[in-house]
Amino acid sequence: MNSKWLIRSVEIMIIPIGVIVFLLLFTFTIGWNPVTIILFWFLCIPLLANYLPKLVFKREVYPAQSILGLVIFYGFMVLMIYEHYQSDYFLLMMLSLLSNLVIILLIAWIKNKAVIPKSILHE
Repeated sequence: MNSKWLIRSVEIMIIPIGVIVFLLLFTFTIGWNPVTIILFWFLCIPLLANYLPKLVFKREVYPAQSILGLVIFYGFMVLMIYEHYQSDYFLLMMLSLLSNLVIILLIAWIKNKAVIPKSILHE
């Protein structure tokens, strides 16, 4: 039971860690302007949250794990910029959280997978 919990925790934590690394690389290589902000927050983040665990662990990860990893990432980002909660950037980030959750749910629905499998609930 503990090894399953550890494996799932690592699968979840790879999402915020990977997205933060990608955020830093994106910042230092491309930089920020309105187009790249929208591209990053509304395209790169959901793709990374959905496909990064598959690339790292070479197996399918439940959408609930992707959603939890995204929530952890956004929680970290809110802590980083909480002083600027009235800025347009903060509003854009919160809108991207909602849209990214919907995108991940749509990807799961399209793949005919349950969002929270019963095997996760009963372990």
